[in-house]
Amino acid sequence: MIDEALASLIRALDSTDANERAQSAVRLGELQARTALPKLRALTENKDDIVALAAMYSCWLLSEDRINTTRVIDALASDDESLVQEAINVICQIGHPMVDKLRTALSSAVTNASTVLSALDDLHDPAARAIIEEFHTDDPALLALKREILDDWDDLDDMFA
Repeated sequence: MIDEALASLIRALDSTDANERAQSAVRLGELQARTALPKLRALTENKDDIVALAAMYSCWLLSEDRINTTRVIDALASDDESLVQEAINVICQIGHPMVDKLRTALSSAVTNASTVLSALDDLHDPAARAIIEEFHTDDPALLALKREILDDWDDLDDMFA
């Protein structure tokens, strides 16, 4: 019965329905279905961003880092709210391992700096906070965002002190 359920999830990776592909990808990762890795690897390059993000997350769950940080950051900056939420979900589910990826992105992708700062904020990780604190810029909007994020963290620290 379990083998048939896994086989069904693997078949669903070929569905014409993007949501079904994405949900199946995540479930296969959660189930540690290593036999699905070849299909999941291919899906990390899927033209549908939600499918690709789900496949990246699934590969990560299977101990294979296929996270394309640029694609995740682009998804965060999207006008498509469901895509933004999926990107936030992937970042938060992966957690601390995303900190260094976002640090690299922040130092190299100045045009998306506000998106990266917000992603670091979503992690609520002390290492992410340190990156935000160390971030230097002359851009007034980015400085205001940095201050807002750090003030919010300080408020949270005060609440739980």
